[in-house]
Amino acid sequence: MAKREKTKDLKFYMSLEYPMTVTEDREDGGHVVEFSDLPGCVGYGETPNAVFKDAKAAKKMWIETALELGRKVPEPKPEEEYSGRFTQRLPKDLHKRLTEQAKVEGRSLNQHIAILLSNRSNALELDKLLTKMDEKIKLLGGGLGVTEYTKTLNYEGQDVPEDVPLIVEGLSTNADTKTLMN
Repeated sequence: MAKREKTKDLKFYMSLEYPMTVTEDREDGGHVVEFSDLPGCVGYGETPNAVFKDAKAAKKMWIETALELGRKVPEPKPEEEYSGRFTQRLPKDLHKRLTEQAKVEGRSLNQHIAILLSNRSNALELDKLLTKMDEKIKLLGGGLGVTEYTKTLNYEGQDVPEDVPLIVEGLSTNADTKTLMN
């Protein structure tokens, strides 16, 4: 007996988790959401909650329209899987220097390189976050007396503890920092 295929109707597609990208609308304010797997499917909202509500409605309308017109509705693309392995050729002097550093730190070369890459990757993410905060601080204007802030991207080769506050002139607590990030 043939196995019965699940009907791919509106309910089926709405149950799938489509990846979405939310961006801030700098011209009109609010937020815009786009579904990369559903071309032209866009939502808008003044607040993060509103944009997610509109995203669901836009997704439903996009799928309903495609089904009514007899068009194929794409399913979400699977996330790429990573093995955790890659091969990298290095200049001999860098290989030697990294090996010596790993010995001093008491770790394997693989561990040492993974820590260095992780720290640099975290520093780049922190730099993006600080740039976003800087833009928000500038939008708040000079009324707060915020003229500069310090960002530390290298914390002596170690992960920066979560309880280390970001020092911003005029704003000094983690609570203030979180407000700027939202």
